[in-house]
Amino acid sequence: MELNGKKIPNVMVGTWAWGSGLAGSRFIFGKTYDAQTLKDTFNEAYNAGLTFFDTAMVYGAGSSEKLLGECIKGKDVFVATKHMPNMTYTYGEAKEGLRKSLENLGRDYVDLYWVHRPKQLVKTLEELAECVKEGKVKSIGVSNVTLEQLIEARETLKKYDLDVAAVQNHYSLLTFKDEAEVLEYCKKHNILYCAYMVLEQGALSGHYNEKHHFKLFTTRGFQFKKKQFKQIGALLGYIQILAQKYEIDTSQVAIAWAIAKGAIPIVGLTKPSHAKALAKGCTVKLEDIEVEELERLAVESGVGPIIYT
Repeated sequence: MELNGKKIPNVMVGTWAWGSGLAGSRFIFGKTYDAQTLKDTFNEAYNAGLTFFDTAMVYGAGSSEKLLGECIKGKDVFVATKHMPNMTYTYGEAKEGLRKSLENLGRDYVDLYWVHRPKQLVKTLEELAECVKEGKVKSIGVSNVTLEQLIEARETLKKYDLDVAAVQNHYSLLTFKDEAEVLEYCKKHNILYCAYMVLEQGALSGHYNEKHHFKLFTTRGFQFKKKQFKQIGALLGYIQILAQKYEIDTSQVAIAWAIAKGAIPIVGLTKPSHAKALAKGCTVKLEDIEVEELERLAVESGVGPIIYT
């Protein structure tokens, strides 16, 4: 796979949990992470060839971008960040958001700039097209879009001789049927399909179950309860079997599944050991029959995704 004419890894490193404060790690995940540990995690990932990093201004009110910016100094990496449009559009807000993100990252340009949600989509894309012409954005992506919104985005950018480079949508074993149409469209038109929440914030990692589940007073704890862990018990059991077969951490099975489907998983890393596991797991190629069995068990569970409102 390529972005901006250069080959990219088949996974992205997500940095949502690198942020602190509002919409940061404690609010979402129920814990905070030591800055030095996160820097060590970056180095482990970078040295393993995981050089595609995803962040956003809203991740800890810019703190995720700032920490990533410290890590990437002097490094040859791909960086993606996001603009969160307001409910009403004002010209210049996207450019101002980009300016702040570039300042946080310590860069003159961003490799991939996402429209974080499809609000005021056409006007925002028209403004970002100007940023591409100015050299501050290499490629534009859209996130959380339907097929109709993706087509609208492409038609908008076509007026500027540009195209949507990538889509970032919620894609996992618990959402794949709903996302099939968008994924196939992306494949057909050579648009990168980047999958966030492949592990459903850890529910599909194999590290949690009905006896050891999420902390209650966290966002994921409210959205994915003990009952649902019981329902996906058979799926988690099969994930354990595949992990043993391929000698990988259980968290890598759902990631290998997403890669097999043609997606680029966005995987949050907070420890050097996570980076080591991902570097190994992203090379695993599941058999077709294993992909089908994972999907069958997921559908039969009747469990839906973690949805943040």
